[in-house]
Amino acid sequence: MKFNNRFGMAFVLSGLVISGAVNAAPTGQQICKKMISDGRGGGMSQSDCMCSYRVADAVLDDDVKALLFDSWYNGTNNMDAIEKLPRRNRIKKQFRPWSGLSRKTALGRLKVDWA
Repeated sequence: MKFNNRFGMAFVLSGLVISGAVNAAPTGQQICKKMISDGRGGGMSQSDCMCSYRVADAVLDDDVKALLFDSWYNGTNNMDAIEKLPRRNRIKKQFRPWSGLSRKTALGRLKVDWA
């Protein structure tokens, strides 16, 4: 694609940036805020939710995180999808340290049964 002026190029580039931002995944702050405002936070504060988000982000594989954070953001029950992921034992192993950390951090207020 050839552009005759800088304005045309800048317009196309800004369109690419804007379209990329529209498809961007929500941030941890946005996920927690929406989950809590929708009444699905189980009494968690924003800081407790962010604590949980950061631990999950550090411990879980990307495919598991995507389903978990989608569940938090949209209220979707993704347990069937999580159970269909390959190597189910790895998922249980990832959730164990996460629930262990919950007892030692702000996550202790979360009531989650991952077993």
